[in-house]
Amino acid sequence: MATDPRLRRGLRVLRSTPWLPVAGASAVGGALLLTAAATPTAGYAMFIVVIGLATCGSAAGYLLDEESSAVLDATPTSRSRRTGWRLMALVLPAGVALTGLALLDRADGTGQWEWQKLGPLAAGSLATATALAAVLRRGNSAPGDVAAAVTLTGVPLVVASNPLRHWVSVVPSHDAGVGRSALLWASVVLAAAVVVVRCSRDPVRT
Repeated sequence: MATDPRLRRGLRVLRSTPWLPVAGASAVGGALLLTAAATPTAGYAMFIVVIGLATCGSAAGYLLDEESSAVLDATPTSRSRRTGWRLMALVLPAGVALTGLALLDRADGTGQWEWQKLGPLAAGSLATATALAAVLRRGNSAPGDVAAAVTLTGVPLVVASNPLRHWVSVVPSHDAGVGRSALLWASVVLAAAVVVVRCSRDPVRT
């Protein structure tokens, strides 16, 4: 097995992820996407898909929960390293979201929606929850509930209001808007990554 002490510590950090809420939110999101895949041509399918992707995104809000962050900050495994190990668990909600979109594409024979083009929205949801958790963690060792709730409500509201619709649609409905939509969500992911890196710096120790 692992002999490198740093690897052993990293695996312990990964195992300490609050898997129950992460897996639970991912499962609910997956169930919603499967529900939409059963009736992909229904008028309400897009609504269910957006909620499902937001739910998968909310799972990422729990990845940085640590019950004893003040103690852990003084351990050999730095906050930034712990964050890096915890973020590996993103593969679960991301995999559920992308698999759900692939099933939707397979189930929808009309071609009205190319569901996999909602992948950037899924990535943006995951990134938003992770960045919120990183910011909130500076004053709260378990920011998951707040980060998840904000993501679960905020992402559907942004999609419904489509505040940048004069320039770009957050959910592209035709080929002409796909590139701009992907660029928008790529910008969100990049900004979230910067926030996570900055907020995961180790506190100054005196």
